[in-house]
Amino acid sequence: MNPIIYKSLPMKLPLLSALIICIALVSCNNDNTGDGVYYNDFETMGYWTTAPHLKKGVGHSGLFCTYTDSSAEYSEGMSIPLGDIKVAGPKTVTATAWIMTNDLNAQSQLVLNLDSAGKSVAWNGTQIKTVLQAPGKWFEITCTIALPAKTSPDEKIYLFGWNGGKGTVYYDDVQLKVE
Repeated sequence: MNPIIYKSLPMKLPLLSALIICIALVSCNNDNTGDGVYYNDFETMGYWTTAPHLKKGVGHSGLFCTYTDSSAEYSEGMSIPLGDIKVAGPKTVTATAWIMTNDLNAQSQLVLNLDSAGKSVAWNGTQIKTVLQAPGKWFEITCTIALPAKTSPDEKIYLFGWNGGKGTVYYDDVQLKVE
């Protein structure tokens, strides 16, 4: 073996190991099933933004979930360009999430927004109060928007939790379905 290569191999091994781990994590991510369904349980980050608001040990499934509270008005958010969605002629977008709070009067909602060049084209928010039945328990919430007849591949679908109050609200196992 070439002594120069052999001497530099131990220094490169951690970098190579990190690269292999990153590739493995990305290839295991199941955000898109290829049929217009995108899912995240906050154990992997896929289409989610780079500065996540995550809480460990509270999740509906797994260890992690995202949250909103008085200092974090918006939860972790998903942003997907319509051009990345492999559904012909999409007409609706439906989001589901599992939510939990100890404050039954929390002013939070699950929001779907279709954005075109920085302007909202379609928007809907479902108040979490509509599904909450007891504090400290997980409940499923749904939000749907109709897409305009004409859309552009550059337009983006945004999904996030929005808190207009003070109570902490946890969001987990979020699914976005484009049909």
